[in-house]
Amino acid sequence: MPEVGTVTNWVDWYQPQLVRSKDWYKLRAPLWNAISEITDAEVVSQRGVRFFFNKTQAGGHTLPTISQPDNNRFISSQSDSMWAVPQLYTIPLVLDLLLLNDAGGNNGPKKAQAMFTIQDIIKQTTGAAAQHQDFFACGNGSDAMAYAASSLTVVGAGQTLTCSTAAASDPGHTKGAVRLKQNQYYQSYDTTTGLPEGTILVTSSNNKTTATVTLLSGVVTSGNPICDVGGYNGAPMGITGVLDNVNRIMQGRDTSVDTILNIPTVSLSNTKFTVTDRETIKTMLVVLNMDDGMRGGLTNITTPGLMSDLRKQGYGFHRTQGDEAVVDISKIYKDADGTRIMEIADFEEDRSLFFKSNLQKHTELEFGDINPDDLQWRNLPGVNSTGSRSFYRMWGTAWTIAVTDTMAGAQAKGASTTGITTQVVTGLGN
Repeated sequence: MPEVGTVTNWVDWYQPQLVRSKDWYKLRAPLWNAISEITDAEVVSQRGVRFFFNKTQAGGHTLPTISQPDNNRFISSQSDSMWAVPQLYTIPLVLDLLLLNDAGGNNGPKKAQAMFTIQDIIKQTTGAAAQHQDFFACGNGSDAMAYAASSLTVVGAGQTLTCSTAAASDPGHTKGAVRLKQNQYYQSYDTTTGLPEGTILVTSSNNKTTATVTLLSGVVTSGNPICDVGGYNGAPMGITGVLDNVNRIMQGRDTSVDTILNIPTVSLSNTKFTVTDRETIKTMLVVLNMDDGMRGGLTNITTPGLMSDLRKQGYGFHRTQGDEAVVDISKIYKDADGTRIMEIADFEEDRSLFFKSNLQKHTELEFGDINPDDLQWRNLPGVNSTGSRSFYRMWGTAWTIAVTDTMAGAQAKGASTTGITTQVVTGLGN
C-alpha cells in the first residue's frame, strides 16, 4: 500500500499564526486600517445599511396680502434612501504536506532544523491580502489593478502589456503595472458589457509601466481595466468611489440625477498641484456648506509625491522670528486649521482628497479565518479527484466604505506627476 501522510497538528500550528498575522496585516494596509480610525465604524450584516435622506425641500412659500391672504399650496419634502453593502474578499491558503514538513511541522524535522519558519508562509499570504485591501480602499469598487495602454490580440507567451500612468477622471490609471504581480492571473474587461474579454498570466512584473504576460485567451483592448479574475465591479467600495465628481452609480444612486452626490473638484488637467489649489478646495467646502468651519479639521489623503512637491514649492517653510533662518522642509506637516494629512503611497498619484467626518467603514467580517462549518483543513481533490497532498483554508474579510454627507468632501485631481516621485518611478523592484 502507498504511504499515507497523516496531519495531526494543523490546528495547533495554525491558530497562533493567525493571531500574529493580524499585526502583519495592519502594517501592509495603512490606508485601509487608518480609515477605521478616521471614520465611524459600523458592524453590519450582509444586507448592509440603508441611509434615508430628504431629496427635496418643503415648499409653498407665500407672501400674503390683504387682497390675497391665502397661503400657497404646501409642497412637502420628499424622502429617499440609498444602500451600502459589504463585499466579501477571500484568499485561499494552500499548503503542501512536504512544505509543512520542511518548516518543522507535522512529521518533519525539529524546528531547530527547519529550512524556514511557518511564520514566513503566513506572512507572505497575509501581506498579499493586506496590500489588496489597500488597493480596494483607494479605489472605486471596480477592482481595476491597472489600465491597459496597449492591445494584445494574439494568444501566446512573452508579450508586453503597457499600462497607463496618465492622470484620468477615474481612479486607477496612474499606477502603471505596479499592482500587477508576477505569477498571478488577471482579466481584461469590456466596461460597456461588464464581461471579461481576455485572460492573462503575468510572467514578469519588474518594470513599473509594463508587464510581460502570457495571453491565455481572448484579447486585451487598450483603455480597458485589468482586474482580478471575475473581479470587475465586485470589489469593496473605496474612498474614490464614494467621494468623486464623475457620474456613477454610488450606493445605488445615479449621481448624474442626484448631482449633490458629486463632490466639488479642482480639475488640474495635468498641471502642477499647488498651495493655491489646497486653499481653493477648502474655500469650496466653505461655500458649499455656508459654514466657515468646514475649512478646518479635515482629513487630507494624498501621496508622498504630491506632498513632497508642495514642500519643494516652499509649503511648510516658515520663520519663527524675523531674524532667524527659514526652517527647512519638515517630513511631517499639519495645517494650522487642524487638517490631518495622510501620505498614502497606494493612493492615486494625481489626487488630493479632503473630507470631514462623513465616511463610515462597514465591516461584516474582520480579516481572519473564514470557517463557518467548523471543519479543519480541507484536502484538495487533485487532478484525479481522489485527494492530493495539498490542504487549504480560506482567509478573508467583508467590508465597504459608505458616505453619509458628500457635501463634506472636495478634491483636486488630474495633477501633473512630471518630476514627482511616484510608485511608477520608485517602488518595489527598483
